[in-house]
Amino acid sequence: MSLPRPIPPARDTPISGPPSDPAPVRHDRRAPGHGRAAGIAARLSAEPGSVDELTRREGAVTLARGRLALTTATAAAAFLGPTREDGLWVLLVLGVAWTLWTNLRVLRHRRLPLPLLWCSLVDGLFVAAAFPLSGGTDSLVAVPLIAIPSLLTVLYTPRETGLLPVVPYLAFLACAIVEIASGDGDAARTLLVVTLALAATMVIAVLASRVRVRAAARTSELYALRRGLLAQALAAEERASRRLSEALHDHALQTLLAAAQDLGEVVPRDDASRATLLHAQRNLADGIGDLRRTVRQLHPITLSSGGLAGAIARLAHEQAERTGFEARVDVDEAACGRHDELVFSLVRELVTNAAKHADADQVVVRVEATDGWIDLEVVDDGVGMADGREQEAVGDGHIGLASTRERVEAAGGWLVVESAQARGTAVRVRLPG
Repeated sequence: MSLPRPIPPARDTPISGPPSDPAPVRHDRRAPGHGRAAGIAARLSAEPGSVDELTRREGAVTLARGRLALTTATAAAAFLGPTREDGLWVLLVLGVAWTLWTNLRVLRHRRLPLPLLWCSLVDGLFVAAAFPLSGGTDSLVAVPLIAIPSLLTVLYTPRETGLLPVVPYLAFLACAIVEIASGDGDAARTLLVVTLALAATMVIAVLASRVRVRAAARTSELYALRRGLLAQALAAEERASRRLSEALHDHALQTLLAAAQDLGEVVPRDDASRATLLHAQRNLADGIGDLRRTVRQLHPITLSSGGLAGAIARLAHEQAERTGFEARVDVDEAACGRHDELVFSLVRELVTNAAKHADADQVVVRVEATDGWIDLEVVDDGVGMADGREQEAVGDGHIGLASTRERVEAAGGWLVVESAQARGTAVRVRLPG
């Protein structure tokens, strides 16, 4: 990981001047998926978008390892069989190469060159072809054949688990029929034993697959329920923040402003009174400024008046002034609209974290629209985090990043944190557009 500047900063606009200055924000009119947006999308495209997808990806990795074991066992059984026909070596080389290539695709890219079902059918054909080339019913390939249903339970439905082993079994059955017709009495006994063993394994595998499918469905239901509850809780929190912001603005802030005006009309009698008055006015002005910032944090007025780009620019400008880092903001106009309040709150939390903990010289904020998604990236060049620090922070009561992750997941998105000590931190968020 090379942090903190994975994207050249020359294309960004540094924040300088007052918040109303349009310079802080670059309004990007590029087509979605172009340039840096495509780069962010590429980094996030491998992340799971739902618990079902996550389960399938993990299952695919487990299945890939099982396929390697099955291919190795099949090749060894065919090689150790009573006979070796001329085409056996070619079959073994092709089978092992196929398995290694497809498994490498799964482990590196989390995808297969063909649909998963077709890949398993090719595996079945490999096992099927090994029977006539390694001794027919006397071949030791019958052992991995019996193990196939157990492997399929990892990812397939009960029906697929029961049907996929039929392909290699038909090859074994054909060999047995030919041998029985030629008068080989042992072939009938071998056929009976293998058939019963395979049938028992298939029944157990189908039942296990049914349990797994039901458990996965229940997990998905619970995940959806959790997301719904989180969304309701976050909506209630947003309403409460808005009401508190309005109350502070309409009452407490106005009272302080009136007090400041009254103090401005006071005429001091002497130098001591004048110094006391000036001190009180400065303290009151500081309190008014703090209260205004609190009101904006609870419910950013600039979000409704100036839009997402202006609100993020003002936020980054204020944090940069207080902390001393350089802030860069790039907001794609196409990303504004549906999730403005959520995106702003995420930026506020992440930039505040960077200001408090990163000790950074530069913080970069980017919001992009990419292929129906909204991608947010907040990168700093600060001290970074050690592995496991996020979990330790939650244990210590610091739930800011964990809360941010919950908010993102409640909206149907996901969050990725890349960090290393002394190499900065990059937080990337993807939300459905």
